Amino acid sequence: MQYFIVAWNTNLVKKEEDPKSFDDLGDPRWKNRLIAEPRDVEMLIAFSKHKFKSEEKAVALLRKIAANNVEFHAGHSQLAELLVAGQAAVCFTCYSHHFPSRIKKGAPLNYLLKEGVASLVATGIFKNAPHPHSAMLFARWIASQEGQKAYAVGGRTPANPKIEPVEKTRSEKTYFISAAETKEFPKYEKTWKEIFKLR
Repeated sequence: MQYFIVAWNTNLVKKEEDPKSFDDLGDPRWKNRLIAEPRDVEMLIAFSKHKFKSEEKAVALLRKIAANNVEFHAGHSQLAELLVAGQAAVCFTCYSHHFPSRIKKGAPLNYLLKEGVASLVATGIFKNAPHPHSAMLFARWIASQEGQKAYAVGGRTPANPKIEPVEKTRSEKTYFISAAETKEFPKYEKTWKEIFKLR
């Protein structure tokens, strides 16, 4: 599972400013202080289908966030490192599993687990894989409780609800994106790009 959450640099965000929800990022005080990944259309889908149950309300919030001049960078690891380096104050499409290890090493970071967006990272096998049976065994192992525990130990968030992550990476309230909803990706991608003026 990938959990998209809000994260921030504690040197650049005062304690009393700590974001309490995604909605807070529409406040003008975040102008020129936000970063995000340009491909994270999942945010719009999750807000439309689950958080607000209204595409109109989801678009309204994202327009407020866009008005704060979000700076986009490709790659979630890069977003986390930009926060660590103090090159940005707040990220609103960061992965939750990127933060516990960095914080343990002393990085001035914090992240919000009150709410989050989650999407499944699929495991697939190529149609003409040279060793399809080995690939199937690996895919079955990944989905097993043993494989999910290995993912958790490796710092990732397991998809199996019976396996707890080693660190706190699951949001309390989660807007899960279903496989059926991913079929609407092209429609939402168009809207996402229009909101943030992305090419």
